[in-house]
Amino acid sequence: MDEMDGNENISKKSKLAACLLCSPIGMHRFYLGKKGGGLMIVLSLLVFTLPISLIMFFVDYYKTVSGKMVDGEGKVVTYWLMNE
Repeated sequence: MDEMDGNENISKKSKLAACLLCSPIGMHRFYLGKKGGGLMIVLSLLVFTLPISLIMFFVDYYKTVSGKMVDGEGKVVTYWLMNE
């Protein structure tokens, strides 16, 4: 293993960027490399399914702020700024 400091399960993605991109249209999911971004776009465009997209948005936002959000590789997003 290259990383000897135990950070192999921590994402290099920025929590701040994910929060700023967090919206009912799912841009944060594309940034994090997670599935479901396209689904959120479709759900937000249809009036009768917009509440579903809003619920997904609020759940994702809570998970991001609380430190429970994972990226597409299953790594936890914890850094507020970009990890260099």
